[in-house]
Parts: sequence; structure tokens; C-alpha cells
Amino acid sequence: SNNPALSLPNDEESDQGGSGGAELLGDMHLSPSQSAAVLLESMMTTNRHSRSLILNFEPRGTSASQTGFNLSPTMKNNKNIIMEDENEWEDIERSALMDLFNSTNGPHWLNKQNWGNPMKPLSEWAGLTVNRHNQVIKIILPSNNLSGAIPDSLYYLEALKILDLRYNQLSGPIPVSISNLSNLTQLYLHCNKLSCEIPPEISKLTQLTILDLRNNQLVGVVPTTLSNLRQLKYLGLKSNRLSAFSREINELLP
Repeated sequence: SNNPALSLPNDEESDQGGSGGAELLGDMHLSPSQSAAVLLESMMTTNRHSRSLILNFEPRGTSASQTGFNLSPTMKNNKNIIMEDENEWEDIERSALMDLFNSTNGPHWLNKQNWGNPMKPLSEWAGLTVNRHNQVIKIILPSNNLSGAIPDSLYYLEALKILDLRYNQLSGPIPVSISNLSNLTQLYLHCNKLSCEIPPEISKLTQLTILDLRNNQLVGVVPTTLSNLRQLKYLGLKSNRLSAFSREINELLP
């Protein structure tokens, strides 16, 4: 059946609380300049009784906008970075966003207003909305000439509720790291050139109400675990190369 017009809700400004999952342990912290300018290579050892933490990091390059945000496998699975205030977490989010920019041919975006401008708050970057803690809660960049692969570093935008990258030229797999965006409610990736299989880990996004993957080049069996998304109101899968829809998945389709 045809997909009804999808509109974005206007109630996404609510407080997500906390400091973006950052953890304070003792007196150790990373300065804002370190957070923005280095790649954190973490070999972390935490002792919760003594509240101590060992963190090793290695500088690579001079700025996140120049070097991107190259995540080690350890960092992809561990967000216990020590932060002293919201500004330091914002530096990490800026780095992750610049990785999105650099990975998807940012210089050729149709609208890239203020992206990479260190003098502008994230709320003034094209397509972004933040909450009162300056955490990004929406990325809305449809029909904006994005091309290339979606980077793993979106994992660090942990307050993100809406990711809308439809009608672009995105290719490659849907990154498994998206499954760690536990606050995500709407994911629009339709009308791109995404390939490979749908990662079953997406079923971890228990707050999802809309998952639209139509008109891509996705292959393989549709994960039956998607039927665990109890909040899901719309699932778009048509115009791919998918096979073996289970009864549970068919019940979710419009």
C-alpha cells in the first residue's frame, strides 16, 4: 500500500536529562580542547568502589573538522568518557557531526549553513535541533545531496530522537551503531542507495515509532526481531531486494 504523508511531531524539545550519559569519576577530566581535537583511544579500567578510572588517549591531527572522528572498536562500545560540563560533551557531538559531514560529501550539500563553524552553536547548524542541554535531538537533512556512507560516530548523539536522511545518495550498509541511539523515535532512510542486510540490532531501538527503509538496495532476510518494536506505527520496506518476510513482519507492513 502507499505510504501516507509522514509529518514530524513538534514535541521533541523535552529534556532528556543528565549530561548526555557522561560520567564524572574523581577529579579526572578532559578539557574542551582535548575533547574536540583528539581521537580518544580508550583502554578503560573502572573501579566503582574507589571511583577511579584509567583513560588513555592519543592525539591525531589538530581538529575534528580536519581529521574526522575515527572511532576505535573499543570506543564504539564505551561512552564512559569523563566530562566536566555540557560544553565538553558538545565538543564530542560536534566531532561526530563533522564526521557525518565529511563522510557524506559535506562540501557539496545543498544546505550546509554553519556546519563546521566553531563560532556558531549547534542549534544554528542547518537541519539540527537541540534540547536545553545543547544535545542534538533532531537531524533533518532530506533532499540535501548527501552521498557516501553513514558513519558509525552518530552513536555519540545519544539524545537523538529523529534522524531524517531521506532522498539523498547514501550508500553502503546501515551502521549497526545506530542501534545504540536508545532515544530514537523516527528513522527515515528511504530513497537512498543503502545496501547489505538490515542489521537485526535495530530491534534494540525500542522507542521507534517510524522506521522507513523503502527504495534502497537492501538484501537478505528481514530480521524477525523487528517485530519486537512494540511502539512501531509504520514500517517501510518495499522497493528493496529483501526476501523471506515472516508472518510477524507482514503484520507490521502497511
